Amino acid sequence: MSVCIAYIAGCIYVAVPVIAQAPASTGADWRPTSNVNINYTAYVLLTGIVLTIAVGALVQPHGKIRIAQVIAALILAAGIWATGTRAALLGLGAGIAFTLTRKLTASRTGWLLIATGFVPVALLSVALGWYGDAQLPELERFFNRQTGDLSGRLDVWPYARAIWESAELTGVGMNHFRAMNPLGIGSHNIVLTLGVDFGWIGVILYASMVGAAMAGFGRHVRCRRLGGLLLLSWVLIWATGHWEAASAAWLVLGLWSRLPELVDSLPRPTAPFSSVSRGEPEKLLHPTAAIV
Repeated sequence: MSVCIAYIAGCIYVAVPVIAQAPASTGADWRPTSNVNINYTAYVLLTGIVLTIAVGALVQPHGKIRIAQVIAALILAAGIWATGTRAALLGLGAGIAFTLTRKLTASRTGWLLIATGFVPVALLSVALGWYGDAQLPELERFFNRQTGDLSGRLDVWPYARAIWESAELTGVGMNHFRAMNPLGIGSHNIVLTLGVDFGWIGVILYASMVGAAMAGFGRHVRCRRLGGLLLLSWVLIWATGHWEAASAAWLVLGLWSRLPELVDSLPRPTAPFSSVSRGEPEKLLHPTAAIV
């Protein structure tokens, strides 16, 4: 829990100057005066909101905790808005939608549909060109930052797909893609990055690692809710960024891998306060104990 709180505090420390520096309209070329990557900043702030919700879901609720939780989430959301980063804004919207429909998505069936259905299909669809090259630019009309090519993603993805096809199983080697494409940039997509570098072997191993980190989530309502929230918040970041290179992502994935053990260690409520039935092994501390 102390790691989560430290992460959230660091996010707030970064969000405040980003909000202060943001112009009225964050166009395609806006950058803060501090030496930060604005997209990674937005991704980290979005993850900070997920951690804020997790802290509120895993501790016994008190009024002061709720107030601090809401204030932190609002500051981080304002920071994301100030960056104008589209993947983070869409991830924030997906997280809000998931939270509002938590009663439907907390079931084992809903969890499996998200973890083994929607998320991998969405990532593969964009990476392999089944969906994205023609449809994704339509999203830009909803944002101030409009580049017409999703900031170069639509230009670099065809090169990544062509190079991956030349070595589908094993890839061409780590970090070779920047030198092999004329744009000199990374592929900005988790599937294409792993596919080009390590082939299908790398893609499957990474997916297996994420799956192993969340393997025990099926037996706990709170784990399913937090797992679904994280995956839906991250799916567009994975699809358009180099989130696999961020230490913040690995830290949070490590924390999430411990959630089942943490929930197992929480005290069980007495019968009048139980809100989970039908043999669910995980009980809430109180009807208001989880907000996800």
